[in-house]
Amino acid sequence: MGLLSGVPEQIFGGFLHRMYRVTTNQAEYAVKALNPQLMRKEAVMNNMIAAEKVAMLARSQGVNALSALLNEGSCIFEPTQGR
Repeated sequence: MGLLSGVPEQIFGGFLHRMYRVTTNQAEYAVKALNPQLMRKEAVMNNMIAAEKVAMLARSQGVNALSALLNEGSCIFEPTQGR
């Protein structure tokens, strides 16, 4: 993703999660910080992952869709404790 080149800026528009604009030396990204209370529910996590798979499939078929970046095969990044 590159090296952070500025302070992440909160952007608004979502109701359930927080969104940030993150700029690096390589690109600009939208980062979604998922609501921890909602994500405790297994169905919500599964729905989030399914939605990203649909977006990836749509994009692969030529539909103008944006999906999350994958990290080690997953669209969900869970930081380790102690950070």
